[in-house]
Amino acid sequence: MRHKIITGNDYSSDIALDFIPTVIVGFFQAGGEDQFFAHYTSLKKRFPDVEVMGCNSESNITNEIPYVDLDGKNPCVFMLFEMKREAFSIQLFSTDETIEVEENKKYSAMMLVAEYNETIEETLVGIKHVIGTGSIYGAIAGQTIDSDGKVLLFYNGAFLEQGHLLWLIDNAYYKFKGMSIHNFEPVGMELNITNAKDKTIFEIEEEPALEIIESMMGTLTPESLASYDHPFFIWSEQNRYICNEVMPVTTLRRVNHSEKSLELFKGVHSGDKLSVAIPLDKKGQEKMFEKLIQNIEKDSVGFLFTCIAFKAHWGEMEPLYLMHLTQMSGLEFAGLHTFGEIGPHSPECSSAVQNQTLTLVTLNETR
Repeated sequence: MRHKIITGNDYSSDIALDFIPTVIVGFFQAGGEDQFFAHYTSLKKRFPDVEVMGCNSESNITNEIPYVDLDGKNPCVFMLFEMKREAFSIQLFSTDETIEVEENKKYSAMMLVAEYNETIEETLVGIKHVIGTGSIYGAIAGQTIDSDGKVLLFYNGAFLEQGHLLWLIDNAYYKFKGMSIHNFEPVGMELNITNAKDKTIFEIEEEPALEIIESMMGTLTPESLASYDHPFFIWSEQNRYICNEVMPVTTLRRVNHSEKSLELFKGVHSGDKLSVAIPLDKKGQEKMFEKLIQNIEKDSVGFLFTCIAFKAHWGEMEPLYLMHLTQMSGLEFAGLHTFGEIGPHSPECSSAVQNQTLTLVTLNETR
């Protein structure tokens, strides 16, 4: 499977390729839609039969220095692939009922989502049922945290404000494989969320949520909130099956002092369980990273979906983290900073929607 990664900096309409791409995946920084579309138009003119999918990013990532696009000089990234047409399909849908699959085939999939909503978890379960596998990975489109702009998907010439894009591949030809890591561990007892609505927790153990958390962790300062130092492990009895090893991480977005409530990046329900998260020590972080590296197959190419909260938490250390990934794996990759990631915490676990992870998805040829 031949491929090439190009950016908005090194892009030109006559860039040298020794193959004809059949799939292009693109990430465009919020506000860079015009430049992205101009590049798309040139690529489509040159390769009229190519399928193109993509989504907004808060900022883009590549495996070349400086790794993270901190100053907007790299607003567009395109990943070009030569894949057999009978081995994949790209489907735009709003429910899993519209997914088209062939019987007696094994699939893996990548899903790009325009924005988080309550149906994503159900959609993920539905796709697993339809394709008969837990191998689903992906990202929720991202942008600057306080932006009022729309998060967007892109599919074959159109920007879309809602829906799901599913890149489905036949594992007889190619395969997605992936894993999510974070740098936290649960501490203390499991707490009961007794009053919650949408993305907000109002009560924990029938007490004001903010008071309970600050009694355990101390005052949540504006500085610690801005660097996303206080994620939680949140789960329900229904989704405990996702992984016996680690529950999904959910990021604290902001607090409301007058309501004494906690607003998260994803939905939460009364009856869910919560554990406070604290940072792993250096040995624990290295163990997580080694597990990620061990999951990479030879001759694969990577997609890196990294939460904007992961970026803010690590700050200036994030490029060094990605440099370490490059040096340890030798993997060529590109990706984006997201509003959420889809992946498992180990190869044995099912994929889940989560936050504050580094989710690495590899694509390789199986024959």
